[in-house]
Amino acid sequence: FDSSSMDNRTSTLYSRFYLHYSTNFIKKTMEFSSFKSEWDGSMAETSPVLGVIAGAFDIIHPGYIEMFDEAANNCDKLFVCLHIDPSVERPLKPKPILSVDERTHILTSLSQVYYVVPYHTEKDLALYLYENKFDVRFLGEDYKDKDFTGKDLDIPIHWIARDHGWSTTLFKKKIYESVSMNIN
Repeated sequence: FDSSSMDNRTSTLYSRFYLHYSTNFIKKTMEFSSFKSEWDGSMAETSPVLGVIAGAFDIIHPGYIEMFDEAANNCDKLFVCLHIDPSVERPLKPKPILSVDERTHILTSLSQVYYVVPYHTEKDLALYLYENKFDVRFLGEDYKDKDFTGKDLDIPIHWIARDHGWSTTLFKKKIYESVSMNIN
């Protein structure tokens, strides 16, 4: 990949991730120019505030957009760690409906998102968070009293309110009900 148009800190993040993970899928994702946003250098005089958020982000709904808006308003570059399939490690979590490529495409099309990094396991996420120097991590307030990956790391947390009333489960249920009513 070409890091010539990136500031040093962001280039280091790309390089560390690219060198650490050797799967063809992630290399392919890192190399596809359509999947990455190039920084325009508009903050060349300052060190950008790097933010990170993690999740499966299966079906984008208004609650996610509010969350990405708040996160983007509190950092200069928002990195999204995209869980490929959380049901592998946590069977109670639903398997994503959309493929990781589809979710990556959707997320990278959002103006709030600077870059998307897919990961397989919570261990992968912990390693990525540990190896990179993020200035802020964004988590939903529902995680305040729970264990979460990277809790032991020295990354300041910005808690995001979840009072918007949306969830992927609710969204899927509304779709199901709408389709079911039309079938009957």
